[in-house]
Amino acid sequence: MYAKKLKKSGQLAKIRKANESNFQRESNSSDPPIVPTTSDDIIEEAVENNSEVLLDEDAGDSSEPSDDGEPEIAFGNKPFKDLLRLWALSYNVPLKTLTALLKLLDHSTDFNLPKDARTFLKTPILISNQIANVAGGQLWYYGVEKCLQHYFGKETPATSLIALNLSMDGLPLHNSGPTEMWPILMSLPHLKRMPVLVVGIYCGSSKPDNVESYLRPLVDELNFLLDQGTNINGKLVDIQLHAIIADSPARSFLKGVAYHGSRHGCMKCKSIGTHLKSARKVVYQSVCADLRTDKEFRDGVYKEHYRCRSPLLDLNDFDMVYNFVIADLLHLIDLGIVRKLLWGWVFGTLKPFKKWKPSKQRMISEQLINIKFPSEMNRQLRSLRYLKYWKGKEYGNFFRHVSIPILSANLNTRVFDHFKLLYVAVILLTSKTFQQHWAYAGILLERFVGQFGNIYHEHHVTSNVHNLLHVLVDVHRFGPLSDISTYPFENKLFSIKKLVRSAPHPLPQVANRIVELKEVEVATNDPKHTFPMIKMIKDEVILQVNENFLLRKNNKNSWFLTKDHTIIQYHSASEYSDGYKIEGYKVLIKENTFEDPLISDIIYNYKAKVSDVSSTLSHVLVSDIKCKLVCIVLNNDFFFTPLVHTIVSD
Repeated sequence: MYAKKLKKSGQLAKIRKANESNFQRESNSSDPPIVPTTSDDIIEEAVENNSEVLLDEDAGDSSEPSDDGEPEIAFGNKPFKDLLRLWALSYNVPLKTLTALLKLLDHSTDFNLPKDARTFLKTPILISNQIANVAGGQLWYYGVEKCLQHYFGKETPATSLIALNLSMDGLPLHNSGPTEMWPILMSLPHLKRMPVLVVGIYCGSSKPDNVESYLRPLVDELNFLLDQGTNINGKLVDIQLHAIIADSPARSFLKGVAYHGSRHGCMKCKSIGTHLKSARKVVYQSVCADLRTDKEFRDGVYKEHYRCRSPLLDLNDFDMVYNFVIADLLHLIDLGIVRKLLWGWVFGTLKPFKKWKPSKQRMISEQLINIKFPSEMNRQLRSLRYLKYWKGKEYGNFFRHVSIPILSANLNTRVFDHFKLLYVAVILLTSKTFQQHWAYAGILLERFVGQFGNIYHEHHVTSNVHNLLHVLVDVHRFGPLSDISTYPFENKLFSIKKLVRSAPHPLPQVANRIVELKEVEVATNDPKHTFPMIKMIKDEVILQVNENFLLRKNNKNSWFLTKDHTIIQYHSASEYSDGYKIEGYKVLIKENTFEDPLISDIIYNYKAKVSDVSSTLSHVLVSDIKCKLVCIVLNNDFFFTPLVHTIVSD
């Protein structure tokens, strides 16, 4: 009755409008938002109406591109015509706008340019002839070999073996219609600077009706390349399929097996889940179960697990168990376990575990929105009021850089110690720097899963929690978590969506744009910049250590760790005969953030008092840098964590 009265009186609309206004103000300001007293009740009511299944890794993907910055064009010494084409393609300039610009240039300059954007961009003719009707929709298959040859262009690969990672996932195009795309994406894990390439795209009103017609062209081409290799600029290069990386529903569809929410849904082991009718979910009680094998899979041993035949069974030298990666940083960790825990603490979805009181949530929210991350981290944190709308990067940034100082003060010792098992294990498995500790990380994950039912309830040990038991095997086989993440593939999915300019015939539009973009996605031996390099803005000296590592004279970008584990706040830099020298202020006294389950110094986690920073400048060489640090300031204390991608190997 009360809800009906609110709706009738218009108060509900006013509350919603106030929340939206606060959201916009918070997104555009660093000041703490004004929290309406009614917001907690609204969120609690909304969450109580959601089932537990919404907390699983694939109940709506809240990820989006991790790189919101503008594209950087390598100008070099190219002619103006080529630069203009690169500019138009890089910024996805509409054809009408580009045509108008070309006509203006023709009228006002002496440049000899085509007057039509399609001619200028070398838009392929009759792309529709390359599109086939398959599996309840349409498939445009460009090909692995074409992608490689276009990417390398005139450059010859330095290696004689190219390993491929493939990823497939659904991409809804509109909120008002069922049309979706299923791109086949490819990356080369051993070439770090290589962009994600589009091998093919399926488009239909839903996912493909069957996996056979969707994947058959890919399987046939891969078998040829695996057997014969490919010729790139006169060099014969062998091809190897490294791994298939996707979220759980996509993995099940591609492999033709039971979905992750079923009793026989684990792809790595024979553990059988228990179906809870009241909660409408499957939970796992076994921590130790026999592992599945490729031979048994192909021999049809797993009758309850097997659902339909996949063309991937025809791939040469492909293991149907091990070559499917489940250790995905985005879906398993950030949108899986971290989101599950945070929702439990904030919304009470891990019952009988009691949720945080509204006063505690408001206090934590104020701390979160005042945190400023370094420039390399493009997504700042929002209030817990918008936790349901957090993106994958927000959960990840909270977990890796904020969770320890925040949770140490807001969880009891037993729960916090349990959380640290996950935290330490994931940090260790995210970088090759900690490879000697990977076996111990596996032990910590086993402890985390084994204790999860006791800390919360055994009914919360769902597929995400269970899959943590198999992370170590994937990392040993394919490399650290940062190398086998779906984050770069998700970024590419969003960029593909932006290529659709009008509702009719989306697949030919996207195919045309992708072929045009091949001129941008090319290999080159000419680096954009030479690092390190110094930039000047007014009186400030900015040091660009490398393309993903910036040091500036401000709190969020000024902290780094040296190879002898000294924390320094950057002040300035200068060039000398043998390199670059940094001036900065040392942290005189630092402490380990925790001592258990290992000493935090091993993963470069520290805390210090604001007053412990020296007022005297010290000098270090750029070559002495170990990594950039993320600095969180809470209650006059500094908390430092490493920016993992900047860690320099010894």
